[in-house]
Amino acid sequence: MDTRVLLIVTATLLSALPCMAGNRDDVKPSLPWGAGAYGLGRLGGHDLDMARWDWVACHSGDVCPEQLKFINHLLEINPRQKYLFQLTGGLLADGLPQHGNKMNFLDYHFDAKRRESFLVRLKSQIELLLTTLAKPRNIAALTFYEELPGHWGEWHLLRPAAMRQSAPATQAAEDTPRAVDVARSLDPFPAFLKPYQPHIERERGQPLVWNEETWRYLGQIYLSTLNDIHRHIKEYSGNLPVYYWLHNGMATLDMLPPDWTFDNATGTECSVKLSDIIQPGVCDGLMFYPSTVERWQVMRPLFEKHNWRYFGQLWHPGAMRLDTWDATVTRLKDPNPWNQGYFFYCEGGGCARPSDLNDPDMMAAEARIRQRCITPVVDEREGSAMRIANTDPDGLPFNHQYFSEVHPKNHIQGGRTYLWSLHMRTNDIQDSPRPSGRGAVFMMRWFNKTAQIREDWLVSKFGTNDWQTFSGQIKAPEDAVDCAFFLMLWRATGEAWFTQLSLKLENDDREWVGNGCFDKAAPSPFKFDYWYHVDDTLALSHRRWFCNKHHVGDDVVARYFKLDIQLDKPREGMQAGRPVEIAATLTNTRDAGLYEDPKSADAHQVEARLIVPAGMKLVEPAPTDATTLTAGASLQRQWKVIADQPGTYILRAESHSADMPGSAADVSVVVE
Repeated sequence: MDTRVLLIVTATLLSALPCMAGNRDDVKPSLPWGAGAYGLGRLGGHDLDMARWDWVACHSGDVCPEQLKFINHLLEINPRQKYLFQLTGGLLADGLPQHGNKMNFLDYHFDAKRRESFLVRLKSQIELLLTTLAKPRNIAALTFYEELPGHWGEWHLLRPAAMRQSAPATQAAEDTPRAVDVARSLDPFPAFLKPYQPHIERERGQPLVWNEETWRYLGQIYLSTLNDIHRHIKEYSGNLPVYYWLHNGMATLDMLPPDWTFDNATGTECSVKLSDIIQPGVCDGLMFYPSTVERWQVMRPLFEKHNWRYFGQLWHPGAMRLDTWDATVTRLKDPNPWNQGYFFYCEGGGCARPSDLNDPDMMAAEARIRQRCITPVVDEREGSAMRIANTDPDGLPFNHQYFSEVHPKNHIQGGRTYLWSLHMRTNDIQDSPRPSGRGAVFMMRWFNKTAQIREDWLVSKFGTNDWQTFSGQIKAPEDAVDCAFFLMLWRATGEAWFTQLSLKLENDDREWVGNGCFDKAAPSPFKFDYWYHVDDTLALSHRRWFCNKHHVGDDVVARYFKLDIQLDKPREGMQAGRPVEIAATLTNTRDAGLYEDPKSADAHQVEARLIVPAGMKLVEPAPTDATTLTAGASLQRQWKVIADQPGTYILRAESHSADMPGSAADVSVVVE
């Protein structure tokens, strides 16, 4: 070979080495790739469905004992399951009152007292997590809030001056586009910035004006506060992985095109670099949304250049996904060494916003759920009403939250007292077996210009009740500008009817609720709220449907047995003072088709118990020692019971085992 050719080839290979380093074999994910669920769902429900995922993103507010108890239960089913814990909720409750007490990066930077209080809360949350979780080593990562910088930086409120001046001052308010209306209201600066204007001017030594220099200055404050929080999370957690959760609508400096300038900014740019956030000893990776090909083409080179690990997210709702299902899944399954897997977002109401990318089968399923559960009706006594029901025999009663949302026809006047009333009747409203429901509910939410600021739970009813009138008075928060009424079944079964909904200012007869009688002929105030409407029966069918049809997870990881118990009524009538035999059947069942047994053998030590109410006693209790029961096998248990007085009694049988979940069954008996 010619010497010059050899030198050229050698030089070419050497020059390629730095590029090849990003794909080197020793860059491995810290955990096996897998598919996960976004959120724990409603605690206590669908444990089998939740346990089958490789990952779970836990984001239901503060880390709390109830949440960790449920996660420990999932770990009993699937000891390999990993978790991404989002630190949030009460951690943000130390901000200024005029901001709804929601803390932001300026509070943290300028107010030492609020900063220290925040860090105390953060430390206690992490300590609770590490001391209560059965397998702390199963924590895949911790993240501070989600979709940043929005919740921490409120960057969406920092619009360029050009946008704020884009609408003529003479334009009618009702014709003003929302974005321009918001932008104009921020002149000269958004509300969250104003309390710290003196601090900023003193720190910078110049008057506060909106320009690129100010924009970049605020980015440095945001960056320093975020990095400080990430360092504290690592310190408090013993150096667990920390991930940054990037908002899909925001772009950092290293994501912007080369020709971008501040003059053509849209307000979606954040004046920091991801590489200044994700760095050794501070932050280990990120959550991101590969929503479009363009987004992916920007992000993948960054992963390759910096060797950042990442989690993706897969949405069921097409309006969030922004691309076809198959194309999104292909990006999420990209076989590169930085890909940790993805979380699957799906819940009832997920198709509420129409999109050409929504799955038509799921749209039809949701329409059937809504039509069955929430309908306008005509009541014989009250006329037009709204019926909300959970009567699905296959549903899980502690997981249904159906509601309609009604907004007043005028803006709320902050600080004023309002009189509210409504008529309601209920039929067989039952609570969750694990008490957490509120039954049939009337609730109000209050909002200021930027966020929800308070909830008031005004009515909660169980059982069967004829039409009743509920009323009261309530003072609106000082900065409230809007409110919403929620008519709900909150984790309960049964039916509820609502009508005559009314809201009036004190000493003012004008009605603030339009169509409070839910007249079919009038414009309906009823709507489904995209973010809060939850029907977990539908969510369960979603997940299993996707698992079967679209292969969300390549492997079934959850393995599960469960004890089922059936309690039979006595074959003969009961009479006071006469013993009667009660029989129960206990079965060691496998959830066929989805799960496998994690134990080395299919046999389990089990026990059945009968619980008798007051006024009844056991005459011949069964032996209490446990019995070995193999998979699919059943055993009979018999007890003799006696009642001293006539009446109706509820007997309860329970199944128990040290290494598998049990169940319970009730039976009603009449004693003559």
